[in-house]
Amino acid sequence: MWIYVWETEIKWIYLWDTPVKEVYLWDTKIRPSVQPITTPWIYRNETDGLISLSSDGSTRYTIADKNLWATSTDVSSSASYWNYYQRWNNYWFTSSPANKANSQVNAGTYWPWNYYSSNIFRYSWSASWYNWDSSNNHNLRWWVTNTNASKKWPCNTWFHIPSKDEWVNLFNAFKAIWTDEWRWKWDYMKTYLKLPYAWLIRWNNWSYHTENRYWTATSYTENISYYYNAYCIFFSSYNISIDGTYPKIYWLPIRPFSDTAVQPDSSWTKLY
Repeated sequence: MWIYVWETEIKWIYLWDTPVKEVYLWDTKIRPSVQPITTPWIYRNETDGLISLSSDGSTRYTIADKNLWATSTDVSSSASYWNYYQRWNNYWFTSSPANKANSQVNAGTYWPWNYYSSNIFRYSWSASWYNWDSSNNHNLRWWVTNTNASKKWPCNTWFHIPSKDEWVNLFNAFKAIWTDEWRWKWDYMKTYLKLPYAWLIRWNNWSYHTENRYWTATSYTENISYYYNAYCIFFSSYNISIDGTYPKIYWLPIRPFSDTAVQPDSSWTKLY
């Protein structure tokens, strides 16, 4: 039971013979006090939709608790998958897009604050090309500029598409939480980071494919022969790869990362 009070000097309040469990000054909870968490492990703030992870109690990584625009954190439900994105068209697609074109488009004139968004899904019936953008514009999302602000779209305010290195750092911290062999913990990512096995959608027949990949903002530039690839994270019931690449023509889900790490407090729920 709780009651609103005017003064902050109050040590404790009894209503009849029952102690009041919560005291608010306006909208701020002042008793019992909320304490910051300085220990490792994984915590979730359901109200703000955040998961914060630390393996040492100091360095933290904060991500959204669900895929971009998903309506559920129940990883057994398709409502946690949400929709899929080609790299890097800001328009989301379902498994059956209404507008399709078997051709490339030149997206060379776009950049982070003049972003590309089209409801036309570009595809190919052959393996002759895997990049829907004929200009191979690496700054579409938005690897050349490479700031959190430039990697925002299509995420909500204060979130962005993570780089490959951000995924690597998050995974390394996640892996360090357990003392036993990490390679057996692929299912832990689904459970404790609420990352569903959302599959992906193929580029040539709009069908679900039984791989689970999430886009990063990092374009693959090491080998010009594979200019059509971008980095992604891959995990399944048998494997984890945190620096894999995939053709930009595929549709993959997105898990937003917070622009700043958020320290959890005692009001958060411990996931592990």
